Amino acid sequence: MDPDEAASHYLQRIQTKIPVFETMEEESELNYVKMTNAGQRFFYNNVSFNYLSHRIVFYLTNLHVKFRTTFFVRAGNATEEDSFKADAPLCEGGRAYATKVCETLIAHREEERQERIAGGGVDVPLRPLTVWTSTRLRTIETAEPFKEKGFKVRQRSQMSQINPGVCERMSERVIRATWPDEVEKHELDPYHHRYPRAEVGMLQFRGKHIANHVALVIPRPGSPA
Repeated sequence: MDPDEAASHYLQRIQTKIPVFETMEEESELNYVKMTNAGQRFFYNNVSFNYLSHRIVFYLTNLHVKFRTTFFVRAGNATEEDSFKADAPLCEGGRAYATKVCETLIAHREEERQERIAGGGVDVPLRPLTVWTSTRLRTIETAEPFKEKGFKVRQRSQMSQINPGVCERMSERVIRATWPDEVEKHELDPYHHRYPRAEVGMLQFRGKHIANHVALVIPRPGSPA
């Protein structure tokens, strides 16, 4: 459907519902959230929510209607590719990859701008670009070409991979042969089980919630990105 036609249909639906809209007043016995103009103003009434309701509120408070584009890129290869403990720097191929990623993304953004102008759009500067990495050295070095060109680079520990402990550099077959009892425990309760000297699955689950927060913060208008 044409975007203008879709917008017209959406506005018609709003106009149809306006006569039956009922504004929430100060009703102390109810739990509700009132949002004005897609985040311009929030009002929370009787905040005694359960977990799911809190997640909904969290989502609403981070909601935005401005256009954003998010690109996901793998880090370049490190000199010790399979080692978590080493936190190794990029190898020569990894550095070349980092440079190529930077050049490709910058060219892609400029190509999109030119297409927009050719389609009758306004010639405006490109939106600011911020690069987010984990605190692992290989990811920081992958973003270095962007930093050298003046783009903002931000680091978040929540984006780091999980410490595999004694299972580092082991294939699944080797893990099953070396730690059969641990594998059995893990399959019974992967959420709470921890391989020796590794991070427990529960922490990984919590990390995903933190990453969820990061995913909301990164594109939020007015964020310190």
